[in-house]
Amino acid sequence: RLTVVLRNKAPIALAWPQLDLSLTDLSGAVLMRRAFDPKDASWQDSPEPQSGPGQQPPDAAPADRSTTLQWRMKIAKLQPAGYTADIFYP
Repeated sequence: RLTVVLRNKAPIALAWPQLDLSLTDLSGAVLMRRAFDPKDASWQDSPEPQSGPGQQPPDAAPADRSTTLQWRMKIAKLQPAGYTADIFYP
């Protein structure tokens, strides 16, 4: 499970960023890298929970709120020792 909390501090809704996740081995070499789209995540909006399985997040990150996004993933035969996660706009 990959869980990320994004906070939009702006007074207006903003476009969702993508999340780039890299899993690394003990030496720091990248084992796997993938970009995650918020539209594929389950989500919860704070302070008023509005989440639900199968629901997509709103079209834009709500103004002045934190949103918890979560993706489920399977990592077969990999043994990651570390990771990096960066947000970006494509």
